[in-house]
Amino acid sequence: MPKETLTLLILGDLHGQMPKLLQKNFDILLCTGDICSEELRPYIKKYLKARNKDENISFRKICSKEKEEELEKKSLERGRKILEKLDKLNKPVIIVPGNWDQSSYLDGKKQGKDKFTQICKGLENIHNVQNKKLRLGELSFVGHGSTSAPEPLDKKSEQDFPDKHSFKDYTQRQSYFAKVYAKLQAHFEKAEPPIILLTHNVPYKTKLDKVHAPQSYAHNKHYGSKIARKLIEEYSPLLCIGGHIHEGQGKTKLGKTLCINAGYGKDINTVVVLDMKKKKVHKVEVLSS
Repeated sequence: MPKETLTLLILGDLHGQMPKLLQKNFDILLCTGDICSEELRPYIKKYLKARNKDENISFRKICSKEKEEELEKKSLERGRKILEKLDKLNKPVIIVPGNWDQSSYLDGKKQGKDKFTQICKGLENIHNVQNKKLRLGELSFVGHGSTSAPEPLDKKSEQDFPDKHSFKDYTQRQSYFAKVYAKLQAHFEKAEPPIILLTHNVPYKTKLDKVHAPQSYAHNKHYGSKIARKLIEEYSPLLCIGGHIHEGQGKTKLGKTLCINAGYGKDINTVVVLDMKKKKVHKVEVLSS
């Protein structure tokens, strides 16, 4: 007999740190990405600072290939340990990759091999739903990860850009995300409600995605996912669960969809209780140790 309520335990933005599980009784665990660690961040910051003075500077001037590979390996090893611990809970664990998780594409740019899928292998309870649909019991899940900024969805002409390189980069990314969006639309068309949209980045232009960081180029800007917002506006899933924007944790409604920014890190859990008879969210609780 189907359960009257289902409890979702949500983790977000662990950045290589082993999470505390503060809710012992739950049915499904969801993770919004950034499971692997971020050893490369200091080098990326240094590179971006140097590029402000010299836009032609190479990342290799800041970080050697050997050092990058060493730090990447450490990041993946930490991510794998976390996934192994979650797998041992013997509950379904549904995940998408974040911008630190070394999937094959990041923000529409090819990154090489899909190393995130590799660290998920052999873990029977781990379900990576990146650009996929999953039916689990009475719930459908659709996933969209590996994005850290608003996706370029509109076609533009070359005169909109300062140079050919910028135009080519935008066009390639726009083409990639158009395909991703079409794939996600197809999943939504076939998915049986209630549907949960699991993302890394939260929906664009809500109170969940505004950056508050004076040192950042994105300060005071909305930096969420345009694809997540379009899918919500078109299909009204029951829930959209994401993270990434650390200043925007909490919840808000977008149409009929409850949107949650659960990117709290290792010490805080978000718990969502679903009333399966009414197909509604019964309760949202944030637990801290």
